[in-house]
Amino acid sequence: MIQLLTNCLQAKNVEVVLSGNVVLKGINIQIVPGQIIGILGPNGSGKTTLLRTLTGMLKPKTGVIKLNGKSILEIPSSKRARIISYLSQFSEMHPFSVMETVLMGRYVHMGRFEIEGKKEVDRTLEVLERVGIFDLSQRKLNSISGGERQLVLLARLLVQGGEYILMDEPMSGLDIKYQIQVTSLIKEERDKRAAGCVMVMHDINLAAKTCDQIFLIKNGKMHAYGTPKKVLTETNIKEVFSVNASVHDMNGDLNIEIKSVSYI
Repeated sequence: MIQLLTNCLQAKNVEVVLSGNVVLKGINIQIVPGQIIGILGPNGSGKTTLLRTLTGMLKPKTGVIKLNGKSILEIPSSKRARIISYLSQFSEMHPFSVMETVLMGRYVHMGRFEIEGKKEVDRTLEVLERVGIFDLSQRKLNSISGGERQLVLLARLLVQGGEYILMDEPMSGLDIKYQIQVTSLIKEERDKRAAGCVMVMHDINLAAKTCDQIFLIKNGKMHAYGTPKKVLTETNIKEVFSVNASVHDMNGDLNIEIKSVSYI
């Protein structure tokens, strides 16, 4: 059983039912400041549903989501948006500029009729530079590539600056160079301001190198939860992903080689 902490985002004994189907069952997970958690599992295992439930977008049938000691459903959505930053796996297509899109991340911190000022603009320009897309600032979002759009939405997430950062496949559509850059940015958020980060991921090796904890999920249930070394074993990978793998510990860094499909 996970110990209850006040300063964390936590799912406790959560079950989620959608359209009459049990999608998540008996889920316990705890996101603490200064930690990166990777959620791994096969397609249809409930990864996105878990992330959306942690944001308060979905209401569990049973169990509770606690945000800093309080039921998340008791916290107004406007306040939740200042604490939790969420990146969906679905890209956006609209005619706003990159600068305007990223600046939207500051709206949750502003009054209803407040107009963005120098502080918000400077913060946005700083993040555009950090993410490496400053030269795209005046381009329309619907005129750039899918990978570039993913970086823009990540920049908006960083501009929002929540205590907890939840991302659904943030590496989707990115080449190797930008995958490395994105993981570096996420580690900076963890190290410099102690953000609690959660990422749905597909690349097991990237997860092993990036995450402090791995939450392995199958058929809506937790299969394993702990450090990459503890969780990403040959047995767990075979049981969850139905593939045979070799796991090598290279001086503390895991290297996972997928060898073949398992029919057992």
